[in-house]
Amino acid sequence: MTTNSWRQLLRPASWRGVPFEVVGDEVEFGRNVAIHEFVQRDKPQVEDLGRKTRKFRIDGWICAGAQNGFNPWPQRDALVAAVEQGGVGTLVHPFYGTLRGHITTMGVKQTSSELGGFISLSMDFVEAGEVEFRADVVDDTGGTVLAAADDSYEALADEFSMAFSVEDLPGFVLADAVDMVDQFLGVLAQWRRPESLAAQVAELNLASIGIYSQPLALAQQVMTIMRDVAQPQAFHEFLRPQTPNIPTRGRAAQRTNSVAFTHLVQSASLIRAAELSVDFASSSNRFAADSTVLRSTPKLITYNEMQAQRSAITQAFTAELLDLSGLQMFPNTQQLLVALRTAAVQHMTSTGEHLARTFVTTCCDGTGWNGFMPTLVLAYRHYGVLSDDVINERNEIPNPLFVPPRAAIELLHEVTE
Repeated sequence: MTTNSWRQLLRPASWRGVPFEVVGDEVEFGRNVAIHEFVQRDKPQVEDLGRKTRKFRIDGWICAGAQNGFNPWPQRDALVAAVEQGGVGTLVHPFYGTLRGHITTMGVKQTSSELGGFISLSMDFVEAGEVEFRADVVDDTGGTVLAAADDSYEALADEFSMAFSVEDLPGFVLADAVDMVDQFLGVLAQWRRPESLAAQVAELNLASIGIYSQPLALAQQVMTIMRDVAQPQAFHEFLRPQTPNIPTRGRAAQRTNSVAFTHLVQSASLIRAAELSVDFASSSNRFAADSTVLRSTPKLITYNEMQAQRSAITQAFTAELLDLSGLQMFPNTQQLLVALRTAAVQHMTSTGEHLARTFVTTCCDGTGWNGFMPTLVLAYRHYGVLSDDVINERNEIPNPLFVPPRAAIELLHEVTE
């Protein structure tokens, strides 16, 4: 074969945009299988595991010619650099089109210019697949709730600061503002004092008369305390006494301040309730799938209890949003509260699917030896463990040694996950 004849057989190709020419290739096609052979069976069972990875053995050339100024060496160096570059690359093949993958090996054989000036290439190419991730694995519903809560707190404080004012107003406006903060702290004292250092400092700051001339700081101190509250539902219906409806500038400001502070407390309590919903089930005492181990955690949370909490939060949010819709002072907060409500409901719904279900049964019929039954016996019969703490806690049994006859006892289903 003459030099011109074999050159006419070459076909253009490229790797990562660097051109070369192909004279031939070998490709492997097929499917991956697992062959299962069994005793006393003449034919095996063949399990199809999917298409086999396509591997190409490519024979290529870089020839000296007019396209490279009869100097193939810079083109060779560029191709070597492209092969050694990391990541998935694009191969343009004259017979199979555009392929994505990796060149794992490239052999280079060079000849002198006296023999025509060409470089022989031998490449091993392997196709690459797309990396896929399961969306549900990275779906952080709890993180979505907390992020929405932070946004809601920020918008609530900003819009409160634009509505609340005691500057250049009669003294009774400031006195009423002090009284509303005292009312808020009074409700707080009925439950417990703030435990975190930040909340304690915020409570001290509210005692300063200068805080009332800084509405944004006032709102931030209230929300710092609220984020430490474990029973936010105590503030869902926080109300101020009705302000006299007298058409003066001072009374109008007093009414505006009262409405703004009322909804500051109510909305902050709802945001706090949504925050707590993230941990509401993560510390639950769920019944293990093997029905032999009870996880010792502070409080048992079941599917039914989660549903009740979800309904309560939804109703509280809906009532507050209805009240805010008639005002002109919290437009951004309303939108963010809607988003927060949606995030909290989605989180509690997805989390609740993995919680224990309960059912009610009659402990004993009240006759003979079945007249009374210790809860420890009931726990062993149902759970297979000698621990009756969960039964006693859920049913508030006064004497665990004597369950009342025909008492309705709430128990957990054995398999919950």
